[in-house]
Amino acid sequence: MHNQKLGLNGALRPIEVVFVGQIPPPYHGQAVMMAALLEGTYCAIRLHHVPLAFSRVMSEVGRLRLSKLVHLPFVVGRIWQIRVRYGAQVLYYPPAGPHIVPIMRDIGVLLPTRPLFRTTVFHFHAGGLGAFLPHLPAPLRLLAHVAYWQPDLAIRNSTAAPDDGAALGARTEAVIPYGIDDAIPEGPPQRPPLEGRPARLLFIGALRPTKGVLVLVEAVRQLLRAGYDVTADLVGSPISPAFEARLREVIVASGLSERVQLHGVLTGPAKDAAYRAADIFCFPTFYEAETLGVVVIEAMQYGLPVVATRWRGVVDLVKPGDNGLLIPPCDPHALASAIAELLDDPEELQRMGAAGRAIYLERFTLDRYRANVEAALVSAWNLAQTATR
Repeated sequence: MHNQKLGLNGALRPIEVVFVGQIPPPYHGQAVMMAALLEGTYCAIRLHHVPLAFSRVMSEVGRLRLSKLVHLPFVVGRIWQIRVRYGAQVLYYPPAGPHIVPIMRDIGVLLPTRPLFRTTVFHFHAGGLGAFLPHLPAPLRLLAHVAYWQPDLAIRNSTAAPDDGAALGARTEAVIPYGIDDAIPEGPPQRPPLEGRPARLLFIGALRPTKGVLVLVEAVRQLLRAGYDVTADLVGSPISPAFEARLREVIVASGLSERVQLHGVLTGPAKDAAYRAADIFCFPTFYEAETLGVVVIEAMQYGLPVVATRWRGVVDLVKPGDNGLLIPPCDPHALASAIAELLDDPEELQRMGAAGRAIYLERFTLDRYRANVEAALVSAWNLAQTATR
């Protein structure tokens, strides 16, 4: 941090950072982690938040709306205002995933603001942008190239996530996994034995096809046919009314109305109760913008064994045979078999849950996450300062 400016009293002044991003609502991993960073206390940086309030519910995410066009000038104006008022030199921005509407949003925000800053940091909470850009129409591709090209720092959540920073010519990169606050410092709950009651499976996340919720519904059907007594709680907001209707139709057609429950978004005590009541956390994602999966870390925190897909950064969280099992994407039979394997061995199920809790405490705490992000931002700012001398 030796390049930081000195104040009048000789003390190091914090680096002023324009921190652009969405916080809940809606509730999804990126928004939750942005809020967690904003709520932190830092010594070397000071964050000035510019909200990206383009979507209030999950069904609006990635869709073009007139209200979003109206909000765009506010975002740009607010960035300009903070840049001038505080002399901010660092722009922190979360680029879009592989979807055209949020890419257009990014172009509208970045083109008039990036030239004002000495340092640009892209934090890829969503993955897949680099591979998607070549498929854009030529005029849009050119604008995207100008907007995104060569950030000073690219942050991604896992080495197994898409290397979007390299695709955009980032000068430096930092791999920083998520970390969350410990909601249960007293330790995970003591769950009752499985004998004489249904095993409760839990999914938390956006209800969309590529999160694997239909795969989980089919796995529940197969488990019941094989004689396993299970229920499934699906927590999260449907990505659209059409998909919610389809999901409910599949549940009814499969005869699972009493076994699979949709709870919508749960927060606070209600979400805590869902984790405490569960026996196994299921995350069969193959989502195109997935990077790490905050909910998997939450499940580990609560001492739940995890059955998930071998997909991007999930492999950094779930170690097969240690704190859970990994399966191929889009394979309900493999999911059902992995769940059955855990149900057949209650002692192993308990051991895996305890291992997940230990891994969380060692690698995925919120203090560790905030410290790593702060260090990366300071390093990027110092490198930019050195390059201009």
